[in-house]
Amino acid sequence: METRPVTLDDASDIHALTRRWESHWNAPLVTPLHEVTEELTAPFIDLNRDTLGYWDDGRMVAYGRIWHRPSGEQQERAYMFGFVDPEYRRRGIGRELMTWQVETGTAILSAIDNDLPKYLRADEWDWIEESPRMYRRFGLEPVRYFTEMLRELDGEVAIDVLDGVRIAEYDRSLDAAALAAMNSSFADHWGSTHTDLDSYLHRLSGEGTRLDLSF
Repeated sequence: METRPVTLDDASDIHALTRRWESHWNAPLVTPLHEVTEELTAPFIDLNRDTLGYWDDGRMVAYGRIWHRPSGEQQERAYMFGFVDPEYRRRGIGRELMTWQVETGTAILSAIDNDLPKYLRADEWDWIEESPRMYRRFGLEPVRYFTEMLRELDGEVAIDVLDGVRIAEYDRSLDAAALAAMNSSFADHWGSTHTDLDSYLHRLSGEGTRLDLSF
């Protein structure tokens, strides 16, 4: 197989692989192509250092990515994301890919010159049992669980308005104030770190962001 860091030109291959994986595991989402492109162009990512793809006869069959946004406060985190094509499971590709992720993530964190706690992180839905088994082999352990909640969109949604609070349409003059409010709100939230302005603006400029529906 061919293995190399990915480039922006590989976004369509990554997207196709992602969709095959999501369909196989009945993941409750449909990742669009623009989200893949935004991940590859996000602040702080170094595609040569932080990504690795596997191709078999021109078809991408595995992909891994490390995401580390420098913190300088509370803790430093390097997230590990990756997929193996469902048709290529149980061939040792996932183990090899995660070996690269752990080594790369550890090197990134070790190079940071501060005394903050440093963590490698990964996540997975609980019905995909293969990933947690793999994580445990590499010394990771569960530290937090999330519940995904859904509601029907039929009918109107009751909104309680608080006295003295005005709900206004979002405008770009609020960018800095909204970021400050977000960082303040999540300052003592588990595992959260400060979000910088460039990362926040990258999120706001994404195709999936609907500022016309934001308040």
